[in-house]
Amino acid sequence: MKYQLISKGRLLEGMQEAPSIEQIGRLTGLSEERIRQTLLSGRPAKLMSASSREKLMDLHRDLREAGLEVEIVSKVLGWKRLAVASLVVLLLAVVAVAAFAWHWLHRPFPAEVASVENALFDEKLVAIGVIDVEKLVALDRYWFGDLDAQALPVDEQRKRLLDDLFRGPANFRENLGHVLLSLSLSPEGGVAQQLMLLSGSFETKALLQVLDSHYRVEQIADDHWALNKKVAPQTQPLCKKDDAVEQEVFYLRISPAWVMLSSDRVRGEEVWPRLRSNYRATQDLTPWRNYRKGRLMSFMAMTPGDIGKSLGGMPGMAVQGAVSEAPQIDAFGAALEIDLLQGELHANLHIMSDDVTWNRETGSAIRQRLDRMAQDGRSISPTLAELLSRLSVDSRTDSLDINLALDSEVIDSLQQIVQEGMSSLFSIGTSSQGGAKPREKINENPRQYVNRNLTQLPPYKDQYQSNPPLFQSGPFTVDLKSIKPNDKGALELWLEGKVGLPTSGDQEMGSDGKFSISVASVQDGAGNELLRDERCLDMDELGVRRPNHEEESNTNHHQDHGWVWKYVRLNSGVSVEQIQRIAGSLSFSMPTHVRRFEVPLRAGEVVEHAGLRFYLSSIKESSVSYQTSGESGRLLEIRGLNKEGRTLRQSWRMGDPDTQRFTQSFEGEVHGLELYVAERFFRSKADFVLSDIFRPAEKKAQAQQPLWFAPEGIEPKQWHDYGALDLDKLKIDPNKDWQVWGGKVTQIAQSSWASVKMFITHTPKQWGNSPMAHIYFPQLPALPGVLSAMSYRIDEPAEKEGSVVRYHKASYWYHSKTGEVVVKHSLEGKPIALNNISLVTGLGENQKLERLKGEIIFRLPKQTRSTRLRLNELWEGKSVDGVRVVVMDVSRGMFPGYGLKIEGEIEKLVNLHGLSAQGEPVAASPVNYQNGGYWTMTLPFGEGIEEVELVTAMAQEVLRYPFDLSPTYPAE
Repeated sequence: MKYQLISKGRLLEGMQEAPSIEQIGRLTGLSEERIRQTLLSGRPAKLMSASSREKLMDLHRDLREAGLEVEIVSKVLGWKRLAVASLVVLLLAVVAVAAFAWHWLHRPFPAEVASVENALFDEKLVAIGVIDVEKLVALDRYWFGDLDAQALPVDEQRKRLLDDLFRGPANFRENLGHVLLSLSLSPEGGVAQQLMLLSGSFETKALLQVLDSHYRVEQIADDHWALNKKVAPQTQPLCKKDDAVEQEVFYLRISPAWVMLSSDRVRGEEVWPRLRSNYRATQDLTPWRNYRKGRLMSFMAMTPGDIGKSLGGMPGMAVQGAVSEAPQIDAFGAALEIDLLQGELHANLHIMSDDVTWNRETGSAIRQRLDRMAQDGRSISPTLAELLSRLSVDSRTDSLDINLALDSEVIDSLQQIVQEGMSSLFSIGTSSQGGAKPREKINENPRQYVNRNLTQLPPYKDQYQSNPPLFQSGPFTVDLKSIKPNDKGALELWLEGKVGLPTSGDQEMGSDGKFSISVASVQDGAGNELLRDERCLDMDELGVRRPNHEEESNTNHHQDHGWVWKYVRLNSGVSVEQIQRIAGSLSFSMPTHVRRFEVPLRAGEVVEHAGLRFYLSSIKESSVSYQTSGESGRLLEIRGLNKEGRTLRQSWRMGDPDTQRFTQSFEGEVHGLELYVAERFFRSKADFVLSDIFRPAEKKAQAQQPLWFAPEGIEPKQWHDYGALDLDKLKIDPNKDWQVWGGKVTQIAQSSWASVKMFITHTPKQWGNSPMAHIYFPQLPALPGVLSAMSYRIDEPAEKEGSVVRYHKASYWYHSKTGEVVVKHSLEGKPIALNNISLVTGLGENQKLERLKGEIIFRLPKQTRSTRLRLNELWEGKSVDGVRVVVMDVSRGMFPGYGLKIEGEIEKLVNLHGLSAQGEPVAASPVNYQNGGYWTMTLPFGEGIEEVELVTAMAQEVLRYPFDLSPTYPAE
C-alpha cells in the first residue's frame, strides 16, 4: 500500500489567502508565485508519497493548519505491480550469496524441460515462457528464511491456491522445478489457447487433495480431469466476472514428472501425447534455448502479430498497434538473469529483426531519448539521471537489446531519488553533498507506548466549525463535507467523522489509536437505496478510493480529537435533492496496555503472547524477516536498535499480508530487536444516521448587508449625468477612506475623467506589495447587482500572463443593523461611491512603480435576458450567451450550499440567482472573483432551490477610462 499527500488546489473554506500563503511558504520553502502555480492552481497536485500514513501526517497537519486543503489517499498496487516489485527486491538479495553458487546458477535445464519444449513447439505456437521455480524458492528461503512449523491456524478465507500448492500436501516448494507457459493460435481464430506445463516430481493424490479445496474436480480418464472453479454459497448476487469464471473449465493431466493445465481440451490432447512419447519438434528451438539458458525467467514471442490477434480485447489491440508501428520486428523476448559474482539482477529486452538499418536507428533514438531524460532530470534528481545511465542499448545486425543491471546500490538510490525530487519541489536541500546519504539514521522521536486505564472518551465539539454537525453523540461527530462528481462522473459524497480524545497530561492520546468509518446506506425519501454497489467493480474504476462497502481507517489525530474520512459514490442518475438519509458507523480503538519484548537476533526465535505468535525467520545486516500468525493485529511495532541501543529509522517493508511473511529493513546495522505487543484494547463505536442534510445554516446575530439582484437594465443617462460634476470638490480624508491593513498609505498618482476619479496609493515595504486604486464613481442603485459592471486592466508593469482584465464587484457602504445603503460621499446632491481595489501587477518585492498604464472599464447593461437552468443538470456545465455555469460541489462547510463557478465570456454576465420552490430569487453569498478568470458563488440551503436564473447582457454601454501615470513617491 502506498500513501500520497495531495493538495486539492485550493485553500480551506474561510481561510484568508495572504496569511495562508505566507505560512505555507514557511513550511515548504516555496515562493508565493510557486505556491499559486502548484498548490493553489485549482487542480489536485501530489506533494509526496510514503509507505505509511504516519510519515505524511505531520506535514498534512501543518499544511491544513496553514489553510491548505490537503488529503492523504491510499493507492493500492495492482497484484501484477506488487508481484514484480516484490520479485525485484527479492532478487536483489543475491548480492550476499557467495560465488560458490555459480554452478547452481548456471546448471543446464533438466531433460524434462527440453521434452516440454519439444511438445509445445509447432506451427500454432505464438509465445513461450519458462520460470526456474527451484531458484525462486531458494531465493525466497534466503530472503525470508524458513517457515514457522508451529504457526497458529490461519483464517481459511485467507488461504490461496498457490499457498496451498507450495505449502500443502502437494509440496511444490520441494517438488516443483520449472513452469512453462505457452500461447497458441486457436484453429477457429478466437482467443489464444493457454497451456501451462509443470516439470518436477508429483504425486497425484496429494495434488488432487489440494485442488479439490478450490475447484470442482471431475475425472475424465485415468490421468485426465476437468476443473471448474468452486464457488462458496453466496449471500449476495454473483458479479458478472465471477459468473464468467464459474463457466470456465480447465483441463488437467498428471504424471509423475509432469502436470499440464490447459484452457482448451483439444490443444491439451495434442501436446500431452507428444510429451509422453519423447516427441522431437521439427522447428528450430536453438534461438529460444540460447536465450533462456541460465536465466531465472524468460519469455519469447515468436510471432508478435499473432499475439495481438489471439489475445483479443484491449490487450490484443495494444499489441497489434505496437506491431503495426514496427513491422520490422520478427520476434521479441524478455528475461531476468542473476549475476551472483557481481551481485546484480540483469533485466533484458531482446528485439529480433533482420532490418539492420532499423536496429541501428531505433537503438540510436532510444539512447538519445534516455540521454535527454537524464539531462532534463539532472537538476531535479542527479541520482535518477545516474540510474538512467545504467540502461544500455546494444544494436546488432539481427537484434536490438536493452539491458538494465540492478544491484543493492539501486535500492539505496530509490530513497535518494525521492529526497532529491522533494528537495527540488520545496527548494530545500535534503541530501548530503555528493549525493551520498548517511548509512545510519536514528529515529529521534520513537513512539512512546503508555499504559492507560481508559474507560470512556470525552464529548467533542468542534470549536472551529460554525454549523453543528449532522450527527453528534458524546465523543462522536459525523458530517457530510461535500458532494460532487468524481473523475468518472459518479456523484461522490465526502463524509468526515471526528472523535473526541482526552488531553490532560497526554497530548498524543490518539497516536496509538485507530479511527474507522463505514457507510452502510444512502437513501432517498421513499427508502430507495442510492449507494452504488461496488463489490463487482475493478480498482481502475475507483482510482485511489476504497469501494463503498469497505471500511476506511487511519490514525489522523491532533490534540483533543482524531478524524477519518470516507468517500462513497451513488448510482448513476441520482440527483443531490434525492439524498435524504445516510447511515453508517464510526469507531475508535487503541491499545491501552502494551508489552515490550526483547528478541535475540537468532533465526527461529519465537515470541508468543496474547494470541499472537511471532517467528523470527531470517536476519540480515540491516533487515529482519519474520512470520506472524494468530492475532497478528496485536503486533504494533518491530523496532531495530543500533549498537548503542538507539532506535533506527525504519526503511522499506516487503511481504504478503495473506501469509503474514514480511521483511522489515532499517536505516543502519541492526544490533537489537524489540517487539511491542498490545495486551488490551479500548474500543468504542457509534452508529450514525444523517438526515435533514440540506438544512440552512443557523441564523446568528450578524451584520446585515443588502441582497443585490440583477437589474432588468440600467439607463446610461443616469451615469452620464455625473459628467458635469467637478469631482475635485470631493473632500477626501485619506486616513479614513484609504486606510488599508491598519496603517497609513502614500498617494503616488491620480487621474480624473468625466464621472470617475481615481487615486493610486502604494507603500512598497508594506506586506502584500500591491498598489491600490481608490475609484470614485456614480453610486447608481442597481450597479452592485451587475457582476460585470466594474473591471480593470494593467498593461504596465505587466504580469507574466500579459495584460489581463480582472473584475471587481461594485460595493457600497451600508448600515450593519438594517442593511440600508449609506450615502457616504455626495456632490451637489448626487451620491458618490468609493471602491478600493488591490491592483495585480508584475511588480517585484519592495519595488516602486515607475509607470502605471492600463484602463478602468465600467459596463452598464441596457437590455438583459434571463435563463432558467436546473441545478442537477449543471454538474457538467451549461452555456448561455457564452457564459458557462458549473456546479462544483455541494458543501456543508463554512458557507453551506451549492458551490457554483461562472466562467467564459463573463463580460456578458449580469448575475446569477437561485430560485426558491415558489420561484422567488435567492441571492448567493459569498460571491468572489477569482484571478483565474471566473466567479464563484454559493447558493444557500433551506430555500428548496432546484433551479437557478442566469441573467446575461444582450446590449451594454461600455465605458472605458484609460490611464498612463508616472507615480511620484515622497522622499524617505
